[in-house]
Amino acid sequence: KMKEERKNLLYGLHHTTFRNKKQIDESKECGCFYCKSTFKPEAITRWCDNDGRGDPTALCPNCGIDSVIGAACGCNVTPDLLELMNLQFFGPGIDNVNIIVTNGNETEENNQP
Repeated sequence: KMKEERKNLLYGLHHTTFRNKKQIDESKECGCFYCKSTFKPEAITRWCDNDGRGDPTALCPNCGIDSVIGAACGCNVTPDLLELMNLQFFGPGIDNVNIIVTNGNETEENNQP
């Protein structure tokens, strides 16, 4: 059950990589789950889907792939999160991986019993 919830979270995050200019603008930190780099939103200078039918889609300033998520999505943009996203969408999936994703609104102190 835990794995299904985690997968649902990843697919939800994946959805935020499309037409995401508003979310990127509201983020303090961004990351690309293709090349697994992190950067500030100001580093993003290239966008696609500029057809006037919604926000444009961010392209990673390092690799040029449209796999950018911003912290305003509700999750901390950590190396673990980028690794999980990379495994799920560019690799073999996360069925045999054990990495925890933290919600941006929680602190470690809150997670202790």
